[in-house]
Amino acid sequence: MHRGAAGNTHFGSLEEINNEDMDPVHLYGRTKLAMILGTKYGLLDKVIKPQGDNVYALTVHPGVVATK
Repeated sequence: MHRGAAGNTHFGSLEEINNEDMDPVHLYGRTKLAMILGTKYGLLDKVIKPQGDNVYALTVHPGVVATK
């Protein structure tokens, strides 16, 4: 779903993030992209790696995970 975000997506301001001119599908894609980027460049690169922790941080699309 993150691929549904526009190629020129920026998260520079709350107004841009909550752009009311975007349709719900594109907004949803942006939230999925933000989760992936936040995990990789926020959690992983700024918290886990500097601490030397042996922890995996993953983002997944729950709709394609085979769970009960």
